[in-house]
Formats: sequence, C-alpha cells, structure tokens
Amino acid sequence: MIQKIYQINEFAALCGVTKHTLYHYDDIGLLKPCLIHENGYRYYSIEQVYKFQIISILKKAGTPLKEIKTYLTHQSPDIFLDVLNNKLLDLEKEAMEINRMCGLLSDTIEVIKQSANIEIGKIQISHCEEEYLIATPIESSSAVSADEKEMLKSISKHIQYCAENSLSSNLHIGEIVLQKNIEAGIFTESYYYNRIKHKAHDKHLFIKPAGLYATLFHRGSYDSLYTAYQNVVSSIEELGYSICGNIYEEDVINYFSEQNPERFILKISLHIKQK
Repeated sequence: MIQKIYQINEFAALCGVTKHTLYHYDDIGLLKPCLIHENGYRYYSIEQVYKFQIISILKKAGTPLKEIKTYLTHQSPDIFLDVLNNKLLDLEKEAMEINRMCGLLSDTIEVIKQSANIEIGKIQISHCEEEYLIATPIESSSAVSADEKEMLKSISKHIQYCAENSLSSNLHIGEIVLQKNIEAGIFTESYYYNRIKHKAHDKHLFIKPAGLYATLFHRGSYDSLYTAYQNVVSSIEELGYSICGNIYEEDVINYFSEQNPERFILKISLHIKQK
C-alpha cells in the first residue's frame, strides 16, 4: 500500500498551523519533512500528524521546544509519564498563582468601588473583628525611623514574600505604627502588611486584634500621613478614649488608580478603649 504524503500547505491545514511554524520546526530539527523533492517542495506523512499532536500538547502545557525535541529523541512510556508529571506540577503552581491574582484583583476592585460611598475626614468609632495580616518588618539602621531607600527595600521584600507564598488579599499595601511609638510621639511605620482572609501558619502572621477602633478616611499624599496620625490620636483623646493598640493604615485609592498623590484616599484605624 502506497503511503499518502502531503505538501506543506496541506499538512499545515491538517495540523491547524501555518507553514511558517513547520519551517521553524524543520530548522530546529523538531519536525522535519519525510521528503524534500528536488524542486524544494516539502512533504509530510500522516504519521507525522501524530508527532505534531505530541508537540502541540506539550507546547500548550508550557514545555520548551528544546525539551520536546529531547523527549522525542528518547521517547518511551516511562519518560512520557515523567514529562507529564513534571508539567502537571508546573501547571498546578501556575493555576495557584492565577487564582491568587484573580483574588487580588477582585478584592481591589471592591475596595475601589466602596471608595465612592465613604465619608472623608470624619472619625468613626466601631467594633472590628479580628483580622489576619502578613507583615514584614521594616529594616532600618535607625532606632527612630527608616530612610526612603530602606523603606523601598522593605516594601520590595514584602511584595516578593507575599508573591512567593501566595499570600495577601489585595494589591494595596498597608503599614503599622506600633503603640509604643505612638505613645512616644513617633508616627513612623514599623511594618508593611497585606490582609489575608484566613489565619495562616506563617512566620509573618500578624494578628490585628478584635476591639474598638477609631477609623478615619484621609485624603492626601503619603507625606501627609504623619500629620493625619497625630490628628487622630488627639481627636480620640478629646472624645474620651485612649490608645490601647497600634495604628493600621490601608490604601483605598493610591498610585494604582490616581495620578495626583493629593487625591489618594488612605484608611487609618487606631485601636482604642474608653477611658
């Protein structure tokens, strides 16, 4: 029985690709024509459709062409099983990262939507439930404050840690000013954090305790935060409350969605108790 062979255009149509893809596969030795006529025409056999399907599946799974070529050179059920298991692990990791990013975007969308209904500049007193944070301490050479370079380094370290461990619930990074510093009149942040939805067994876990909080939505740049912190502390004392915990700041509107820093909206929460 004479085996039917196909010209490159016909074979490309059978495989659902362009002939330029087949030219490239030929050039790198991945899938060479079974016959090249003296006039330069390239021909492929029906069996090569099956080989192309292997290439296509492994490529869609994220396998580099170089690795696919190596596999086809040493093809066997055991090696194929190893290839599939390795790619499955890679895809599962990729799926986790996609799910994490979907969660980040969804929660950030909700935060920005809610900004349309908030009241700026008014302190609200309310009870808050316990929250879980992933917090990274700010590396500082000073006992009082960190310089800009140290702060940026700590932010990058925090972002990297959250990404590598699939943590955090939105894109906006918050900061924590510790109670001992507030009482000393030092309103410099000691941690950067992201909220997480569930308690995690993690070395960076930081629990924001349940309790009474004074909350203020402040409009202004990051440079205005320290003054805003001072005003919140002064105001709650005038209202008959005292400090019993940290300040937690979260961005609502920031550089992701607003060009003008003076129009940022920053949520400030201070843990308090009645005197």
